Amino acid sequence: RSESGASGAPSRIVIPSRSVVPAAASARRDYEFTPGMKSAGPFSLNFDAIEVWNGKQTIEAETVFKDWIRFLRLGYRFTGTGNSDSHRLVSQEAGYPRNYVSVPDDRPESLDGKTVAASVRAGNVLVTSGPVIDWWIFDSPAAGFDSAPTGHAGPLKMRVRVRAAPWCDVTTVEVLRNGDLVKTIPVAASTNLVRVDSSWDEPLADAAGKFYQIRVCGEKPLDDVVPPDGNRHMIPLAFTNPVWIR
Repeated sequence: RSESGASGAPSRIVIPSRSVVPAAASARRDYEFTPGMKSAGPFSLNFDAIEVWNGKQTIEAETVFKDWIRFLRLGYRFTGTGNSDSHRLVSQEAGYPRNYVSVPDDRPESLDGKTVAASVRAGNVLVTSGPVIDWWIFDSPAAGFDSAPTGHAGPLKMRVRVRAAPWCDVTTVEVLRNGDLVKTIPVAASTNLVRVDSSWDEPLADAAGKFYQIRVCGEKPLDDVVPPDGNRHMIPLAFTNPVWIR
């Protein structure tokens, strides 16, 4: 759980030991993380990325997404990722969800592990089961924690475009500021490649020092492409990593 200080801003995260370390009730205790801490008891924050979404576990992903936001609010820059965790050909289909990692040169002969790892650490990752998000801030691609241009005095100019295959449902685009929903863009039913292309202004006074994210949701499961596993369905969902406004 997260707790807030007098200003209302989150001041610490408390993790109960029983969530990871089995112990008798008398031996259980809570461990708290405050900004800058790297470890507390058996828990360590010495990592670069966190798995927010695993396969068809979309309900669990919402819970982990909220936990990720709590750490981001405390200043921890963990890259959010998603993966299909495919151990079987059936019911754990590879690539749903998947990570799109932005790199300077995506030609296969130009790729190397160090470049990809550096992009992941910098937050240049889009997590999706289908929709593709293109996002710009002041006409510059928003890809990475510190990718937002600086030195602008006027309102924060944003643009988002969402593309999707005909079989992928897209119903809403959500704009998050510090994890809170500040804008919803409805999307008309369509099978066109581009589902929405929208521009708007954010007051710079509200944005400074905050982080923004884009999340795209659909309602119709992808059952025709990704068969359900019992009552678990793959839903159309995509989210960006945060971009801090300086």
